[in-house]
Amino acid sequence: GVSVGASYLENEKQIIAQGRNTASDLSSYNVNFSVNGNISSYIGWTYSFDYSSNEMKLNGIKNNTLSNFQHSALLSVMPQKPLSFELGGEYYRNEIQNDRYKNLLLCDAKALYRISKRFELSLTVNNLLDKRSYSYISYGTISNVESMRQLRGREIMISFFSRCFLPASRGEYTSSVT
Repeated sequence: GVSVGASYLENEKQIIAQGRNTASDLSSYNVNFSVNGNISSYIGWTYSFDYSSNEMKLNGIKNNTLSNFQHSALLSVMPQKPLSFELGGEYYRNEIQNDRYKNLLLCDAKALYRISKRFELSLTVNNLLDKRSYSYISYGTISNVESMRQLRGREIMISFFSRCFLPASRGEYTSSVT
C-alpha cells in the first residue's frame, strides 16, 4: 500500500529582542509518504520518507530556512510459519544551519518465535550501532544554539508475550513480560 501526507503551519507573533518589539513569523511545511509490499510470500518491506522545511522571518526579513528529512526502512522475513525476523533502520539528515547538516543512522533487529496462538517469545536489539549521543553547535547572527541529546545505548531485550482468552462478553486480555 501507499500513503501520502502533507501539512502547513504559519505562526505570527511579537517578541522582544534586544529590548525592542520585533515581529516574528515562522512558517513550516511537511511532506511524507510511505510504501510497503512483499517481495515474496515470506519477505515484506516498508519504506517511508518525511521532509520538513522551516522558515523564520524577523521584522519581515528572512532570517533562516532549515530543512530536515528522515528515511525509514523495515525488512520482515518469515522463513517458517512460527519464526520471523525484522531488520529496520532510520536515517536522519537535519539542517542545523544554512548548508550545514547533521546526520544520524539508527538500526534495530528483532527475532520472534510464535510458540502457539497464545504465546510468543522475542529477542530485540535496539540501536545496533550503539549511538550514544546526538549533538551539535550552531552559530547564527543573532543567537548560538548548542544541542546535545543523550540516546539510549544498545539495548537487548528478551520478551515473553501471553494472550489469555476470557469469556466472549469480556473480550481478550493480553500481557507481556520483558
